[in-house]
Amino acid sequence: MRGKILVAVAALAAVALSSGCSSEAADDGGLPSADSMKAAHEYVNTYAACGPVDPNSEEGSKSAAAKDPAWSIEERGVCEDASGRTITLLRTKDMAAFQRAVQREGGRGLLVGQDFAVEPTGDESIAALLKSDLMYLNCDPDDEVPSGYEKEEALVDGCWLTKYVNLT
Repeated sequence: MRGKILVAVAALAAVALSSGCSSEAADDGGLPSADSMKAAHEYVNTYAACGPVDPNSEEGSKSAAAKDPAWSIEERGVCEDASGRTITLLRTKDMAAFQRAVQREGGRGLLVGQDFAVEPTGDESIAALLKSDLMYLNCDPDDEVPSGYEKEEALVDGCWLTKYVNLT
């Protein structure tokens, strides 16, 4: 019975991969991509509850940054997680420019893909999204990643991507 289940799971995975149903991860270190706010929202909802997106909300973060060309934010929206905490979704035109802006601001708190970023405020949502292909962007020179946790270079010197976030 167990063998039949494993074969069925493998077959389903093969069908999903061949039909293009994936996280849209590309050659950029496996980071996911979203060509629209809807795609970013659906991706986040796969891992953490994210209610309807409000593109006009002043709640959440990066409201002023969305208007500043240095941030390279193409589109911004806010939703609420299952606990009523905000999750800010940001689509970027240029992820390197976006990361430089994050670095200038103090440098952490966002999960990033190839062309979108997510800033959850609830620990449960952060933990859930760390199970996705998004990576936590950190540019704080005083922070360290403990051994055994994934750590990769970001697009900007002095920043890195990791799966480690200190939620305490």
